[in-house]
Amino acid sequence: MKTCFSIDALSPSGANAWRLLENDSWRECVYAEALKAGDKQITDKKSAEQWSGRRLKRDRD
Repeated sequence: MKTCFSIDALSPSGANAWRLLENDSWRECVYAEALKAGDKQITDKKSAEQWSGRRLKRDRD
């Protein structure tokens, strides 16, 4: 069995969620939804752990 990790970000209110893509951009998603084409799949546990607990900044409009 091959294990991989996906990275989801959740807004503080829980109303919005985003998924990290292969090109390091983000797409809106339903939190914990099934993987879609283009979603980043990290196979190295140490690399996945580096994302844990990070805070994201809002893009400038």
